[in-house]
Amino acid sequence: MNINLDNLENLCIAGYLYYESSIFLDKILDDGFDKEKLFVSLICQEETIKILTDIFGKDSKFWKYWNQRRNEFIKATDLDKELFLEKEISNSKYFILADLKSTFGKAAIDSVYCLSSMKNKDSVYEKLLKSHSYFSIAFQINDDILDMQQDFDKNQFNYANYRMRILYPKE
Repeated sequence: MNINLDNLENLCIAGYLYYESSIFLDKILDDGFDKEKLFVSLICQEETIKILTDIFGKDSKFWKYWNQRRNEFIKATDLDKELFLEKEISNSKYFILADLKSTFGKAAIDSVYCLSSMKNKDSVYEKLLKSHSYFSIAFQINDDILDMQQDFDKNQFNYANYRMRILYPKE
């Protein structure tokens, strides 16, 4: 793999900024509107896009992947609301949600893939995406366990709470 170290460093900065942006947005969605958090989130997103445009330009196939990740994230927010209303939720549907909620983490894999000159990179790329999916599912399960009471109090979907209701139904 032959990637310019300056580009790699800038990708790390962009990834950190976008991660921070998503944390601020998540807090807004969970806790209610906060103008200061919204502005910080927007600034982080703006700086991320500037850095990524500097690295990839405007016509790179990277932006095709970026748009795919954005659409997957939107799908995650819709699926999250949908699952909250369902009486029965399969593990596979929850796993899809967990993977979609962390979809922008795949942008790091996409970016290195787009910058890479490796041979057979398609198979490595697919394996990295699959690994990210497994990690995202485990991370989401852990997060749901840690946030059981908080999500219950806020009336938010939480798979650990859902499973508890299945195992110990109210009589």
